[in-house]
Amino acid sequence: MIARLAIVAAGVLLVLVTVLLWKKLSAAWRAGMLAGAILVAGIGGAFTYGLWQQEQRDREYVYLSLRYLQNSDTDTASYYLKKVGTDTFQSLSAEALLETMRSNDVLARMKLDGANALAEDSSQEALAVKLGALGTDSQAWQEMAQSLLDAADLPEKEAQALNSRFVSESGYYLDGVDVVIQDDAGNHEENIRQLVSRNLGSSNFGGALQEAVSLVQENASAKNRLLLAESIAEATYSGYELSGSEFAADDTAGTPEEDPEREELSEQLEEISGQVADLDTLLQSETEEESIADLTRQKEELTTRQQSLQNDYDYIYIHRAFNSIADIHSLDAAIVRARLYFAMNDYARAVDVLQQASTSLPARLTPNTSLRNALQVLNASYTEGDTLGAQSEEFRGAVHTVLTSGAMDYAGISATPLTEGFTNYIISELRNYGRDLYATGIDLTNYPDVVVSLSGRDTLVQKIVAGSQPIVRDTRQDVDYTVEAVDAENAQRNVICIVDESGSMSGTPLRDAQTALRGFISSLDDNLQMALVSFDDMADTLTEMGDDKAAQLAAVDLLGSGGGTNITAGIQAGLDVAEGQEGSTTVLLMTDGQSSLDMNVVQEAADRGMVIHTIGFGSVDDNLLQQIADATGGQYIRADSSSELTSVYLSLVGMIGNQFRVHYTAPDLPEESQRYFFLRDEEENVSVRVDYTLPTEEGPELTGVSRARLTPDDLTYAQENGQTIQLTLFGEKLQEVAGVTIGGQTAQIDEDNRTETSLNVEFSPQLSAGWQAIVLTQEDGATQTYEHMLVVGEPLSSYNYQFGRLRIRANGVLLDDGTLVLTDGSIDDSSVGPDAADTPVTLSMYFNGTLFTQVDHDSFLASLEALSYDDAAVLDAGTPLQGCGSASLNYSDSGYDSSVSSMVVAGNYLLQTDGDQVKLIQQ
Repeated sequence: MIARLAIVAAGVLLVLVTVLLWKKLSAAWRAGMLAGAILVAGIGGAFTYGLWQQEQRDREYVYLSLRYLQNSDTDTASYYLKKVGTDTFQSLSAEALLETMRSNDVLARMKLDGANALAEDSSQEALAVKLGALGTDSQAWQEMAQSLLDAADLPEKEAQALNSRFVSESGYYLDGVDVVIQDDAGNHEENIRQLVSRNLGSSNFGGALQEAVSLVQENASAKNRLLLAESIAEATYSGYELSGSEFAADDTAGTPEEDPEREELSEQLEEISGQVADLDTLLQSETEEESIADLTRQKEELTTRQQSLQNDYDYIYIHRAFNSIADIHSLDAAIVRARLYFAMNDYARAVDVLQQASTSLPARLTPNTSLRNALQVLNASYTEGDTLGAQSEEFRGAVHTVLTSGAMDYAGISATPLTEGFTNYIISELRNYGRDLYATGIDLTNYPDVVVSLSGRDTLVQKIVAGSQPIVRDTRQDVDYTVEAVDAENAQRNVICIVDESGSMSGTPLRDAQTALRGFISSLDDNLQMALVSFDDMADTLTEMGDDKAAQLAAVDLLGSGGGTNITAGIQAGLDVAEGQEGSTTVLLMTDGQSSLDMNVVQEAADRGMVIHTIGFGSVDDNLLQQIADATGGQYIRADSSSELTSVYLSLVGMIGNQFRVHYTAPDLPEESQRYFFLRDEEENVSVRVDYTLPTEEGPELTGVSRARLTPDDLTYAQENGQTIQLTLFGEKLQEVAGVTIGGQTAQIDEDNRTETSLNVEFSPQLSAGWQAIVLTQEDGATQTYEHMLVVGEPLSSYNYQFGRLRIRANGVLLDDGTLVLTDGSIDDSSVGPDAADTPVTLSMYFNGTLFTQVDHDSFLASLEALSYDDAAVLDAGTPLQGCGSASLNYSDSGYDSSVSSMVVAGNYLLQTDGDQVKLIQQ
């Protein structure tokens, strides 16, 4: 502020000097000095006025935030406080109150300390003391907000206008405040704008458009036209079908029947659809290769034209919105244009417009400090890399500030799906999805000769294959190595996109998935063939393997939603499509739901060398998708929302089929049984580590079963219906198993589907309650017995168990001798009780098999009767739980690393907890 006043003073001083020396200066000098003085004073005045305007806006933002805090609306209060450009006592006090209401005590104290440092008098110091003494009483929070409002001491007219704005945009009641002030045209317009924003925020698009149209008809100002354009963008993005009746009072548009442009587009689309159908008929009957090629070319041209016309038809009102603001060249208009492009799914152009706006002259000269800083952050992230961290709250706040500035500076618009979707898209575009380099397998067959298979982004793989000489080590020792490219440059590469179209995909997720797939298909290389498979309860092959992009894009348009989620069917359909294909095959499996899974289909894919990358969002089973990826040498990529799918798919384009192998001889380190391979490219700052254990002559090992518990009802049902019990055994070297007995019953092995890691067996249901020993017999007669891998018993009513700091969710069985057996569940350190949802989870595992301990039979049953379903039965933390099977880290565990095996322990083990210590001890 002082600097800008100094510029004004310099200009005034220059004027005075010019006047004093008027007679001594030539005419040219007098004119030059006078012009310079006026220019300097004008620039300083403009900057000073801009700063004054920013201070005025900051006061308004703080005032509005306090009104929302009075109504316990912390999200909208936070929206306004993020827009404050300069910290003041008032703004920091409001932020301290906000964080207190959110129970963020540390942040609240930091903001309060800042407010104390800016306190200018005893009254502000007293307010700070009162603020620091606030507890959890909501009434005290409201009183504190009112005290800060009173301390703002705004002129009556200004406070009245802000109160009217608050009521208009929020719908909250405020005593003595009318929604619309009729005697002031400016306030009347502003309150209508607030009503438009409020309608948009509540998805009342018809009401928002009606009010926005009336505003433009009354006054076609730039601000009103921008708001109408924004209303059209919001309605279109959210799937609201504009009919034309919304603009019926406007001479430029009538009802749909009277809209000649829309009618003509509809007729053209119908004509082209017929021509495409005719070509399909001809292609089915044509046998000459030359004619087929000519017909295919014609179809591609027609399909391209059809997509262009469909775009014009779908977004006709968006195009008209662009025309209506074509003469507006402000920063606000650029942001609205970006939002319009985003609404019509032209995401890349939307971002380009924002980037151009961030470096424009209006962006550099804006007096809005928070907006200017946010624009700089956005531009730097795209030009210099993700320096702030795309997933940080600071970056999200900066993007949100840009998208809701100027003409879009309304609370309702800040919370719309378009604003949220655009924000998420920018964040997702800057995120690094998937690892640039990862191991797909390690071959120790000819140890000490080791072969490690790796895959990664095309540019990095090409660089390593070309001889960039990264560092390669085996257990801390550098080794000599050779690099072998798996595929020649022009080798055939295949990709199968398996897409979930279950009921949960309806609406925005399906539209986002279709947009992502269109971009993915358009970016594929010519030497890459693709097939498209969809699944819900069943799977459907939409396109066979090929390079007909027109057919593939048309198939994407046919994706729908409905039914359940059957991932097994989707993968099986992918296997069928890949049958007989030459070259490498990569599968991209995308889902937003949970599903059971037959791991045999995954194992078959792995056996055939197919890599499956899994993509999940929504309420997916992270562990399941990670298992699929791990088993096939792929990656699991977790998107926060469907809006990130475009970035995820495009990030995977450069990963398909880019494989190489590293060959080396492991050093002789007899004292080291646990070994690892390590590769690092210093220049690219990427590294890969693969842990492995030295090969041994040990026989098969069992690490789990598909069901660790059978109930008496299961056995009775099988007996009455003449059925057998079927189980899948999981482990290592199961190809060496010659015979299996379970509970004394000889089991039949499914020889057709046995693998190294899984064995399907069936056996008689003639079992008694209790433990069922599983005995594996090898060809040489050697046996291995697992006494505690399978149990028969009635399930207990409780599903939750507290073991020290650990919470175990699992089905339980209580045997007659007091043995409590928990089967196939999860283990984490989440809290029990009303605050459980707010407790961060750092340890998270799942176990396959059993955990068991001794309890007093009768008293334990009595304690369960007193518990509700969600309550946890408390186990003695002083006695370790015995385990049989395996325990693996979950995706949400703080120590989870997808580059290494997630299995922590296998076989017989102990689970101990002592205070903050949790131990898994291999037996």
